[in-house]
Amino acid sequence: TPTHFNANGTGPVVLTKPSGVAQNDILFALLQNVAAPTGVPSGWALAGYVTETTSATRYMVYWLLAGASEGADYTWTFSSYSRTGGTMVAYRDGFDTTDPIDVVSATNYYTNDTALRAASMIVSAVNSPLIFFGGYHKSSTGLTVTPPTVPTTFTEDVDTWDGTSRKGRHIANVVWTSSGATGTMDATLSAAYDAKGAIAVALN
Repeated sequence: TPTHFNANGTGPVVLTKPSGVAQNDILFALLQNVAAPTGVPSGWALAGYVTETTSATRYMVYWLLAGASEGADYTWTFSSYSRTGGTMVAYRDGFDTTDPIDVVSATNYYTNDTALRAASMIVSAVNSPLIFFGGYHKSSTGLTVTPPTVPTTFTEDVDTWDGTSRKGRHIANVVWTSSGATGTMDATLSAAYDAKGAIAVALN
């Protein structure tokens, strides 16, 4: 079950470990803040980030391979906590636990349209898990997001918006039965918007 953090003006960012996490599960944290963190929990690595200029929000994806004994939660610290959000998810099996990350797509795209876009990436092997992380900053009612259908249809894991943080987040995954260039991966927003960013990760 995904876990979430949302706040305006308070911190640190504490994300609870999803229930049922076991050794060798891979954990991802999608964070939204105006700057990079000043403190990252032990063992977590940055997969990639993008920064959009409309709201100056940085969208960051961190990952951790779960050990035999994990704590109850993980803490990121920032120099500023204005409009901060985060979601943590966990995935199990179907990837190389000794070298989980194959490739990451992290390219800015904040055109005012309905595309929540991660650029094409070159995936090494067939049957690789692909995970899409998207987010947006919206001060009024949130948007709904439809998962990408390229290179194939993704399954939605998270579609959430919070009025306190003004942050929306979308996470989806698929096992792709091909390899090579994925093509542009677009989740679809329910209305045109520009304060947004997306990152995609392929697992080995």
